[in-house]
Amino acid sequence: MSQQFNVIMMLINCHEAKYAKVNRTMKDGSKEEFDCPVAIEFYNKIIRGVDLADQMTNVYGLDRKSCKWWKKFFFHLLMSAVVNSWIAYCELKHRKTPLLDFIVPLAEALMASGKLNAEYQRRRRTRRPYKLSQSLLNV
Repeated sequence: MSQQFNVIMMLINCHEAKYAKVNRTMKDGSKEEFDCPVAIEFYNKIIRGVDLADQMTNVYGLDRKSCKWWKKFFFHLLMSAVVNSWIAYCELKHRKTPLLDFIVPLAEALMASGKLNAEYQRRRRTRRPYKLSQSLLNV
């Protein structure tokens, strides 16, 4: 069975032009050993963590057409920061806390600190009675 591979070009300066042995799982479940550039091997190790962080960022995503692009971008950056801090928290505490159980107290703490640090309170709008136009009064 012959397998076709796509030719790729990679420009990298932190790895030497050497090859490493990697195991690949074939379609039938067997494992074969291949030569792979060290840069590609390093990329494949790192990308798994990047994919997981990206998946976790989009779990509670904001995908609405009515939302402005900058709001989507802001919330994406905010969720990226939250997921990164959740990963660091799980590694430091040596326990796997669900992401939602991490987000809820964090959001409550952010809202409480925002309420305390607010410079001014929002005023409620008072509704003024509608002014009837002169043309309607003369009918």
